[in-house]
Amino acid sequence: MKVLFTANIPSPYRTAFFNELGKLCDLTVLYERDRDVSRDRSWTGEDPENYRAVIMKGFDYSEADAFCPEVDRYLKQDYDIFVIALYSSLTGMYAIRRLYSRGRKFVMSTDGGIPGSGRGFKEGVKRYFISKASAWLSTGELCDRYLTTYGADRDRIFRYPFSSVKDRDVLKAVPSPEEKAEARRILGITEEKVVLSVGQFIYRKGFDILEEAAPMVERAYPETAGRIGYYVVGGDGQDGPYLHRRAFAGKERLKLYYRAADIFVLPTREDIWGLVVNEAMASGLPVITTDRCGSGLELINGGSGDAGPGTEEEKHRNGLIVPAGDAEALASAIGKAIAGEIVLSPEEALKTAGRYTLENMAKTHMEIFESDTLQDLIKIKQS
Repeated sequence: MKVLFTANIPSPYRTAFFNELGKLCDLTVLYERDRDVSRDRSWTGEDPENYRAVIMKGFDYSEADAFCPEVDRYLKQDYDIFVIALYSSLTGMYAIRRLYSRGRKFVMSTDGGIPGSGRGFKEGVKRYFISKASAWLSTGELCDRYLTTYGADRDRIFRYPFSSVKDRDVLKAVPSPEEKAEARRILGITEEKVVLSVGQFIYRKGFDILEEAAPMVERAYPETAGRIGYYVVGGDGQDGPYLHRRAFAGKERLKLYYRAADIFVLPTREDIWGLVVNEAMASGLPVITTDRCGSGLELINGGSGDAGPGTEEEKHRNGLIVPAGDAEALASAIGKAIAGEIVLSPEEALKTAGRYTLENMAKTHMEIFESDTLQDLIKIKQS
């Protein structure tokens, strides 16, 4: 099967996915740019070993986007499936217009999205382009709601497991106490319990909320005072009142932090997905995140932090969801988890991570592409 994907730039998780998908089909990927100029040159991921990568010529208009009329030359060629994965760029919109004007059906793919009101000019433009697809690829329920807000037919939405993690990255077993202790020794961590987060220190990530929640945990659970270390990897290296901010120092050192931690917390105000949730679970870490995190809503099976230990089923939770922006709810969830009032299972986190891998992501895409349902919708081998 010949498949054409459009994208803006090569990025680590995307190039890894395309290499996996390229093992299963004849894949061509059109890139608008060779890289995001705001990032280090190394942030491009894997070389294209199993697919054809085309860096199109165009007119740059942002750090990662370009307008590439050249895309039309490929849209005229004989591919079985066209997948538009960046519909918000000028090139993506141009590609949609060209395909639609010729009556050539296509699939739209998205990593996620937060639905807006659906009203107003910008929302109308979004609806115009998203609604033109014949089928949509979605990461989960939040993404489904986003797509249907802008004209997608729910019956034509296909789900796939979104991830940046390979099978080999998912631990075979939860790290032992000895392994955790050794990781903490190497990292210089002295606290008895470790709460970890990973991400840029920007408002959207909500680390200020975690900073606000930390003393609340101590007040509610005085016995934890001085015994919990809150570490954020991706900061500027300057400690806050409660948070230890550590600069990102490469993949191998990040693995040490995952191994050293007890719980992973992503206090985001908004993440259309949040790949760090996948990565944390792949290291055997239960996750506490918010109701504005796409991956949390899809991967976490533990519900609200308001619940107690309860039933046997609730003892198999891999994490908790709390309201975005609510420091008290976040503190309650962290405190209950650390104190054992809520049981969070590292084993369940690993099981979940094992279902959300790049290999499964590629396999699911091919199952969708080859399904009778999708082939009826796009009528492959169109003229």
